[in-house]
Amino acid sequence: MLKLKKVWPIFLILIVALLMVAPQMITRGLVLETDSLFHFNRIFDTYSQFKAHSINYFQMNYGYEQSGRIINALYGPYFAYFLGAVLFVSGSWVKFEIVSSFLLFFVAGLNMYFLAKKLKANTLYSLLAAILFMTSPFITAWQTSQQFTSWGVSVMPLVIYFGVDMISASKVKILGLAGSVSLIIQIHVFSAFLSIVVLFILFMLSMVLNKQRVQILKEVILAAVIAVFLTANVWGGMLDVFLRNKVFPPFPVLTMAARTTTFSLTQIPDVTLDFGPVMFVIAILTIALLFFAKTTRITKVLLAVGYTFLVISSKLLPWNDLAKSFPQLSTFLQFPVRLAAVFIVLVLPGLAVLLTELHIKSNGFRTLAVGLCTALIFSGVILEVSSAYMASSVWNSSVLMRRTTNLFLTRKASTTQIREAFSSNDLGEGLELLTKPSPDYLPAKEEITARNYVNVHPYGQYYTGIISKNANYKKTVKGQKLITSWKSGSKKAIQVPVIAYSGTEVVLNGKRLSGTNYRTNGIGCLEVQQRKGINTLITDYHAHWWAGVLIVVSAIATVLYASLIIGLWTMRLKQNSRAAY
Repeated sequence: MLKLKKVWPIFLILIVALLMVAPQMITRGLVLETDSLFHFNRIFDTYSQFKAHSINYFQMNYGYEQSGRIINALYGPYFAYFLGAVLFVSGSWVKFEIVSSFLLFFVAGLNMYFLAKKLKANTLYSLLAAILFMTSPFITAWQTSQQFTSWGVSVMPLVIYFGVDMISASKVKILGLAGSVSLIIQIHVFSAFLSIVVLFILFMLSMVLNKQRVQILKEVILAAVIAVFLTANVWGGMLDVFLRNKVFPPFPVLTMAARTTTFSLTQIPDVTLDFGPVMFVIAILTIALLFFAKTTRITKVLLAVGYTFLVISSKLLPWNDLAKSFPQLSTFLQFPVRLAAVFIVLVLPGLAVLLTELHIKSNGFRTLAVGLCTALIFSGVILEVSSAYMASSVWNSSVLMRRTTNLFLTRKASTTQIREAFSSNDLGEGLELLTKPSPDYLPAKEEITARNYVNVHPYGQYYTGIISKNANYKKTVKGQKLITSWKSGSKKAIQVPVIAYSGTEVVLNGKRLSGTNYRTNGIGCLEVQQRKGINTLITDYHAHWWAGVLIVVSAIATVLYASLIIGLWTMRLKQNSRAAY
């Protein structure tokens, strides 16, 4: 009976996650949106590495037109391999979307449920927080538009779960804090940045409020050291590429005020991350309940931080002026609405605690609270299911996609042919047919800022230098090397649709070329002196030895950490089973 009491909330979260992916299971429609092709190519590359039994941590030999560029080493490296494994098991893009969305919803729900429970919310209101989190626009954005932020935000409650110990407990769970921070860094750096900002706030408050501040300080430092070892691959990859190359940042958003947090009482939350009617009710309700409930110090802290981030993410700040004064904001943050993720992660468990306290305090409140919870849950799930159905059903219409900005066909094809390509057993066929010139992390000739980004026109250069020429070349992979071959009738210099970084080894027709023997254009496309007849170009990125050491250190640390966690968990299970007898 006790086990059932513990398990049924998890089972309910699983059922809700299944319900949320049901529309796509019914329509069997693929969701292709603004960010889809960028992430599909990342995931396809790791999938292909598994399939070929050949791992290349840096160079992309399969995705992105087999251009040899670097992305995964700079963007959630280990998690890219995890999603590649999910694609490998799924076997098709539609199944991958369904399976990955289900995993995302389930993990997000579990993390929020356990955070609310830790803050002393009862089971009912912890489930409310979990389901509302699962159906919030920051989580559903992966299903409806493949926004990778969703994966990072789904883990943020886990980080906060271990972070609140700095204020509310006498000691910090070192392994839990280190592991959760490492996990979010491996997934999404910006979400990790937000989480670390919140942890820093909690840490500073703990130095004032917690009497065990010296012990807390020691434990936080130890957790940070462990996290550095667990994420050594991330820092190694970034340092190796960024120290040797000037790279293109994400597209700068100069009109940042246009992408701030807004509330809409009529619009279904979708690609824009706008807060719909459910989130509006939550924001108002939580403030109202604060006047009636005497809550704990940690709950007040979390609510204060959450609402502060909500205000910062709104038009109350002069975001366009800030973008002019601090251009880095337009590429690192891009959309101020992303800051509102902290609001959702902190306010939902806070709401659960407030409802629990009033539930205990007032008998008359209970019926009203249960009815309110039911209405909020049903509204959230219905809105999400409607949004998922609309997003996936477009695939079976005459337009295929709701947005086609910067998308190009490599050859003339009908909507039926595009559907067939993405339904093929060859998972790369659709990506070869439909492309998007994404210049993120390509090597640049000069320092790229928000001010000169457009003048360089990297999207146009990528299309003319890579996409438009790729069909004229044969590309294969041998081991970790990308082999590009073509036939020429002249000895003229030619631009090849392959990217070279400082650190890329270039071998043309058996001769290793130095930097003086070839040139690159504004985005790193190679220009070499060809010969008449068959030409063969071999490229392979060679990282510094210390970057390789850091990757190995991270792998060893991860194995040791996982072994320790499994060992401790097994010991705990044995102790519990003995105590039961």
